[in-house]
Amino acid sequence: MLRAAGAQSGEAGAEIDQVLDEVQALGLLSEDRFIQEFVRVRAARFGPMRLRHDLLRRGIDEERIDAALKTHVPDEYSSAHALWLKRFKSVPSDPRELARQSRFLAARGFSHEVIRRILASAC
Repeated sequence: MLRAAGAQSGEAGAEIDQVLDEVQALGLLSEDRFIQEFVRVRAARFGPMRLRHDLLRRGIDEERIDAALKTHVPDEYSSAHALWLKRFKSVPSDPRELARQSRFLAARGFSHEVIRRILASAC
C-alpha cells in the first residue's frame, strides 16, 4: 500500500513539472517578472538589504536581485527618508526615541549610514 502511494506521488510530481514547463514555455510564468514585481511592490516600504534578503530566501540568484534593485530602488536615502517622514512626522525628542526610529528603519532594511544621515539631518 505504501509503495502504491509513493508511485502515485512520483507520477503527480512529474505531471506537475510537465505543466509548469508548459506554462513557462508559453510565457505565463516568469521568474524575472516575479522578481521585478516583488521589488516594485515592496520598494516603498523596505530597503534594499531587506529586499535582497527576502529574495535570497526564495532562491533567487544575486545577479538577478542586483538588476532588479538597480531598476526599482535607485536612491536608498530618498526611500528611507520618505518612509521616515510618513511614519514619524517629527524629530526624535530624546535618545530613546532616536533609538526607536533607528530600529524601525533598520528593521525595514535600510543601511546604517542612510539611517544615520536621516536622523542627523532631522535633529
